[in-house]
Amino acid sequence: MFDCLFALPSPQQRYLPKCKSQPARSCAYDLLAEMARGSPDNYFLLQNLLMEQHQPTSHNPYVWDYWPHEDGRAPCGYVGLTNLGATCYMASCMQHLYMMPQARASILSAKFTSDYKHEETLRELQKMFAYLMESERKAYNPRSFCKVYQMDHKPLNTGEQKDMAEFFIDLVSKLEEMTPELKQLVKTLFCGVTSNNVVSLVSMIFQVSFTIIH
Repeated sequence: MFDCLFALPSPQQRYLPKCKSQPARSCAYDLLAEMARGSPDNYFLLQNLLMEQHQPTSHNPYVWDYWPHEDGRAPCGYVGLTNLGATCYMASCMQHLYMMPQARASILSAKFTSDYKHEETLRELQKMFAYLMESERKAYNPRSFCKVYQMDHKPLNTGEQKDMAEFFIDLVSKLEEMTPELKQLVKTLFCGVTSNNVVSLVSMIFQVSFTIIH
């Protein structure tokens, strides 16, 4: 029962602890208290476990950035992005990009070389996607991404709203410059073909006349 409340997640068991929701944790605490009531042995056992649990080194480091007082993932199973003030345009772009399986896999597997640009942005983008995939927290804080991402030769100002389409075009342009694989990804997912059809004025007059006659 103690582990149902206080067990820490790991890469192998990332769904721990079992009691995540507030109602489930309240019931588990009540059960622990009832088991210790009138039983000195259980009381001292529980006390020793709690004292060990609150040692400074017992939770260091937090695997997958786990923090006990934070809520777990939403019932839908996804991890969100913290809004740092006026970053909804960035969060919506990132969430859309993350939800594309091909884009997500290509970004996470990208290998940077010195021949290309935006290494720090790629590393932060991979870090963000890894947390969105594996973290047990409710949301990921993208502050480190905003510090390294350059738009108009300046880091993203979290208090300044930007146009989502403008940011997305800038992000896609940077992806093309990161690795050959990501350049091909952008071409596959987001590029199209422009077709121009030229129709002469004489042909249009003939078509209108033919339509009127009939």
